[in-house]
Amino acid sequence: MIFLNGLPLGVIELKNPADENATIWSAFRQLQTYGAQIPALFDYNCALVVSDGTEARIGVLGAGKEWFKPWRTMDGATSKWNFRVRREAARSAAVASLSGT
Repeated sequence: MIFLNGLPLGVIELKNPADENATIWSAFRQLQTYGAQIPALFDYNCALVVSDGTEARIGVLGAGKEWFKPWRTMDGATSKWNFRVRREAARSAAVASLSGT
């Protein structure tokens, strides 16, 4: 959830990148479930983000999945999130700082 002055303006649904069954479209379906079960959550919503840990897409409430567009970087390239690489880099940096190297 992304709140601005107490209003839920964005919802992000992230699936576990280690789960082979997790897809970007299972995240999309989960947001549809939230919409059916908790409609007030989306009263002020402006953006929905779905990700499977590798790819991310952004759309709006009520849009079909064909309207959820790839998240792009500032230079226009499609962003491929690689959480495992980032997590390993963060762990390496933490170990290095603890060991004084």
